[in-house]
Amino acid sequence: MRVTSSMVYQQVLGDLRRAQTRLAQLQEQMASGRRINRPSDDPSGVQYTLDLSHGVAQNERYLANAQAAQDRLDTTDQALSSIGDLITRARQLAIQGSDSSLPLSAHRALAAEVRQLRDQLVDTANTEMAGHYLFAGARDDTKPWSVDPVTGLLQYANAAYPQTIVREIGPGVRVPVNVDASKDIQDLYTALDKLAQDLDAQDVTSVSGADLTEISRLQDAFLQHRAVVGALSARMQMAIDRLGAAGFELQKLLSDTEDADVTKTVMDALQSENAYRMALQVGARLLQPTLLDFLR
Repeated sequence: MRVTSSMVYQQVLGDLRRAQTRLAQLQEQMASGRRINRPSDDPSGVQYTLDLSHGVAQNERYLANAQAAQDRLDTTDQALSSIGDLITRARQLAIQGSDSSLPLSAHRALAAEVRQLRDQLVDTANTEMAGHYLFAGARDDTKPWSVDPVTGLLQYANAAYPQTIVREIGPGVRVPVNVDASKDIQDLYTALDKLAQDLDAQDVTSVSGADLTEISRLQDAFLQHRAVVGALSARMQMAIDRLGAAGFELQKLLSDTEDADVTKTVMDALQSENAYRMALQVGARLLQPTLLDFLR
């Protein structure tokens, strides 16, 4: 096969274009810090990075849900702790009021303090965090508890709505992030109100009997609520740790796939630049003017 000048020109130009393209690609990688800057750089790698990016975004959503749930559970535990403290104080007042030798004024003073605890219960039952009421069930954007000004009874606004709130912290993994304490809150309000009335009436038999028994029962009930919250909080913390570790691994895989190895890229760029210069030198020699060029 006869090699013509045109074939030599085409070969040299082709080599120069490939060397120049490779050098430009490496320079772009150094500037961007990414190995893949467009789909044509690595079609299979692009699909893999898309899958990894989706996994990273999904993991971050689950992690955000778990962290928000953990914050809610922590605040719920604090509120339940406050309710536990006021129950303990109410129980102490009931024991003091069981003494029939106390004068009426002392019983009425105890009753006044019990009513303060009753009002405090309503405030605590309306505890909110970032605009969400913790003891409101699924409709947690509205204030759930109020006292009827006429009857003095505690009213719960959300009884007709679901009482359990769940958050998704993994594919198909939905975990409760609240406790349904609505009945026990109402029962405790009623128990405190009755205790105050019995103390005002110096009904020592009811104070030391039915009243103290009901308050002790409710003390156990709220301890159980705290136990449930504690278990949910522990589970949520485990999920946060797991999702954090998974996110780190996904980010590492994504970085390994689409980010450029800076040291290797610089070395490859230097070699490519040298190859390009050599191609230019060789081309300059091969494409020197010939006698035929002067005769045209």
